[in-house]
Amino acid sequence: MIMKEVPFLVKENFLTEEEFSLVVKETEHLFPYLKDGRTTSPATRDGNILKHNKGLFYYDHYENPRVSSPTVNILTKKIFDDDLYREFEPKVIGDMAAGINWTGMLLSYYENGDSYKPHWDSSVVTALYYFDIKPRKFMGGEFCLYDSVRRETPNRMLPFQPVNNRLVAFPGSYMHEVKPVVMSERWMGKGHGRFCISIFCGHNSER
Repeated sequence: MIMKEVPFLVKENFLTEEEFSLVVKETEHLFPYLKDGRTTSPATRDGNILKHNKGLFYYDHYENPRVSSPTVNILTKKIFDDDLYREFEPKVIGDMAAGINWTGMLLSYYENGDSYKPHWDSSVVTALYYFDIKPRKFMGGEFCLYDSVRRETPNRMLPFQPVNNRLVAFPGSYMHEVKPVVMSERWMGKGHGRFCISIFCGHNSER
């Protein structure tokens, strides 16, 4: 059996202390506005929604997020101005990413029992940024990346822990999931759960 290599990037301590502080401050402001994950363009299979969490698209919340959102500005600069995706191996992934001309950013929050079953994204590259705004009081919530594209049967799985200030990037067409989060009821709704910002990057035919 031939095992397919899974292309990915991992960046620890992705943001500086100043950048991290700005993202946390904005997230604390946005926390009360998070919506049921079923309203944030969830993936489906056979008519069933695969996502169970809360979330918010920055481009829905702000009229002009590039002006109003420090988080959008910081992550856009860190990824695109610094040409981060050029570090992908094989090089073809970086070459594809060089033509990216649109992004979407989604703030997601997971508490007890929340998860996102195996799915794929319509993006060329998806990046996931993990961070805490308060001391974490949850277990689980691992991110799993599979060596299958869309509906292929996977043979290999790579697990990633949602480490604070870590960024993981991969081609969006590869299957991936978020394992269930375990969390005591006493900490629910207080911001001690699993935060993640998804940065979806792709090509727009209208140039």
